[in-house]
Amino acid sequence: MNDIPLHVFRFHVSFSQQSLAEASGADVPLCRGAFSECSGLEATMEPKVIKVGGSNYGAVQ
Repeated sequence: MNDIPLHVFRFHVSFSQQSLAEASGADVPLCRGAFSECSGLEATMEPKVIKVGGSNYGAVQ
């Protein structure tokens, strides 16, 4: 049974450490948490015009 009530939270994160020496690939859990909102993050994108060789009818974005 999961001890974190995820029905209240929208996001869940967990951090683990994987040992490179072990061939089994067992992860060692470090910590985990959950949250309902995320603020302060922003992403922007600007199109870049690329001139295509051999095509003289326009640019590609």
